[in-house]
Amino acid sequence: MPPKAAAKAAAKKAEPEPPKEEPKAAPPPKREAPKLDEGVLEDFKDWYTLFDEVGDGKIYGRQIGDVLRSFGENPTVSLCEQFIKEIGDDKRIDFDTFLPYLGEAMKFRDPFDNYEAFQECLKCYDKDGIGVIDSAAFRHGLSYLGEKLKDEEIEELMGGLEDGDGRINIEEFCTFLLKEGKDTAEEPKEEKK
Repeated sequence: MPPKAAAKAAAKKAEPEPPKEEPKAAPPPKREAPKLDEGVLEDFKDWYTLFDEVGDGKIYGRQIGDVLRSFGENPTVSLCEQFIKEIGDDKRIDFDTFLPYLGEAMKFRDPFDNYEAFQECLKCYDKDGIGVIDSAAFRHGLSYLGEKLKDEEIEELMGGLEDGDGRINIEEFCTFLLKEGKDTAEEPKEEKK
């Protein structure tokens, strides 16, 4: 290699490469604070301060699961890990910053408390996106997936809700199930003698 070409090649190697920009992390999803009346909000705020280890009205990100559970929520481990990743393990957050995370955790309550979440679960059976589920596919799911139901239990659950085309309206089904679930849960238990 001629001396000039070798010098150019050596100079090119000596120049530091510009730093590669790391891809920016996606911003956390937009979360909404739950709509709570003032009395409940004040009670929650008082309860929140019990977890304040420093005295500044804030909690550590790593405490979010404990605080949510103390508020009666039951967030999954993965949801708590997601929140901690967004917040930061050692970062401290105030009550107003915490509220949207509480709102997110409240979405995953017992289906008897959350009509929308139950409706969302049934949408996987709504292939055409028109608000109805194919009863044959749904029956199959009920009898083969998760806690398997017997044919008699499926009939009791779906009896009278199917239309002439073998479909079930999701809204009507959710209303029926959630009403039945509340009625069953509220029935007084007979005392055994």
